[in-house]
Amino acid sequence: MKMFMCRDVTRLMSKRLDAPLSVQEVLILKLHLSMCHACRRCNDQFQLMHDAGKMLEHTDVASSLEQNDTGS
Repeated sequence: MKMFMCRDVTRLMSKRLDAPLSVQEVLILKLHLSMCHACRRCNDQFQLMHDAGKMLEHTDVASSLEQNDTGS
């Protein structure tokens, strides 16, 4: 299996947040993350931003519903 550069793995990290990865992509990502501290940190940051975005999305939806209920 070809060794992937951090740039390639970063793309996989981003792709994983939007769609499922292939088995090969998952293996590549896991292998690289097991060896690269910088990419593990980057992956954690991607996940944090993704989770924060989801929380904000739910908050915005809840706020919109409350505003519609109160007639604002």
